[in-house]
Formats: sequence, C-alpha cells, structure tokens
Amino acid sequence: MTVLGRPAGIKSVQRGLNSMGTGTGTINVSISSVDMSKSFVTVSQRINTAAVDRLMATVRLTSSTNLEINRDDNYSTTFYAWEVVEFE
Repeated sequence: MTVLGRPAGIKSVQRGLNSMGTGTGTINVSISSVDMSKSFVTVSQRINTAAVDRLMATVRLTSSTNLEINRDDNYSTTFYAWEVVEFE
C-alpha cells in the first residue's frame, strides 16, 4: 500500500477489552506510547439492553499513552473491545 508516495506499514497494534458499569460515563485506558499523528482507534461494544442508540461511545486518544472511552448514558453495563493502530 502506498500513501502519498511512501510505502505505508503498520508499526504496532494494541487491543483490549474493558467494561463500563452502571454510573460510569468515562474510563481511561493506559496504552504503550504511540505517535498520535500516525494512529487511529476503533471500538465495538456489547450491551445487555434494547436501547442501543442511547449507549453509543466516543473513543479518542487524549495523549500518546491514554485512550479515553466516553458515553452519554450510563445506566447499563457495557463492554468495549478497542484497537489502536499505529503506522510507520
């Protein structure tokens, strides 16, 4: 794969599973250091409720070593599988 005339390769992939219990709206996850300008985050979730539209999360790198998972509605336990991909 070539991006802007340069070969692009994956430098690192970090994965994890975290849960957010009732009453919790934000969790911070420590990760190994990444170059934020060369990284992106993906997330999937599993919940035990029919109100899926109310439990969507936002995920972002707040620093080179911290991943923040945030949700607006915190009335149900939710499980998150996340991945941070860093390119060379």
